[in-house]
Amino acid sequence: MAFAAGASQETSFANGINGKGEIVGYVGKNDIPNPEARAYIKRGESFSLYNHPNADPSKGTEFGGINDAGVRVGTYTDSANTQHGFIQDDNRTTLLESSPNIPANKGNFIFDINNLGQMVGGYFDALSDIQHGLFTDGTTFVAIDFPGSDTTYLNGINDLGQMVGAYFDNAAQVFRGFLTDGNNFTTIDYPNLPQGFGTLVSGIDNSGRIVGYYGAEAGLEGVLGRRAAVHGFLATPVSRR
Repeated sequence: MAFAAGASQETSFANGINGKGEIVGYVGKNDIPNPEARAYIKRGESFSLYNHPNADPSKGTEFGGINDAGVRVGTYTDSANTQHGFIQDDNRTTLLESSPNIPANKGNFIFDINNLGQMVGGYFDALSDIQHGLFTDGTTFVAIDFPGSDTTYLNGINDLGQMVGAYFDNAAQVFRGFLTDGNNFTTIDYPNLPQGFGTLVSGIDNSGRIVGYYGAEAGLEGVLGRRAAVHGFLATPVSRR
C-alpha cells in the first residue's frame, strides 16, 4: 500500500489484521527531517487516518494491533519523546496510563490485543535503565522480563494467552526471539545465523504459527536506529509424538 499527499512521497506499514480483514498500521513521510507518521485502519477499500492530538507531528501515532471486535491498540510519541500507549474503538480513545494500576514508568507502548481484550507491549522503568515487557487486561498489569535481560519486547498475543517477543542478549549483543506463557520462556532463533545476526518474533496466531524477521544488527531499524537488510519468516509448531 502507498499513500500520496501532494508532492510528498509516503510509505505505509501494516501491523495487524483481524478476522474481518480490517488492517491497522501507520503511514509516514519519506522525509527524514520531518517523518510525520499517522495511524490508519483499512476497512475494505476505505482508509481512515488517525493522529493523537498530543502526538508530536514529527513523531506521530501508530496502530499496532486490532481484534475481531474492532478494538485497536497503538502508541503515540509526544514532543518530549515520551511514548504513550492507547486503546481505541470507534467511540473513544483511552490512554493506558490512565489506569490507576499501571506500574510507574517513563513511557509505555502497546503492540497487540487478542479477542479476550488482553494486550501486550512494554514500559520503561521509572528508576532504572530497564525496558519491561507488559501484559495487561486493562485492569491487571504484569511485568514480563526475559531472565537476565534488561530489554524485553512483548509483540504479540493469541487467544490462548501465548505471547511472543524479543529480548536483548547482552553477551551476544543481538536480539533473540522468544515464546512465553508469562512464566516459562522458549528462545526462538532463526537457524544457522551468522554472528551478529539477530531474530525478532512479532506475532502468533491461535494455531501457534509464529512470524518475525531476522537480520544483521538484530534487524531492528526502529529500535537500533540503523539500516540493515532484514528477512521475514514463518515458523510452524512441530508435532511431537
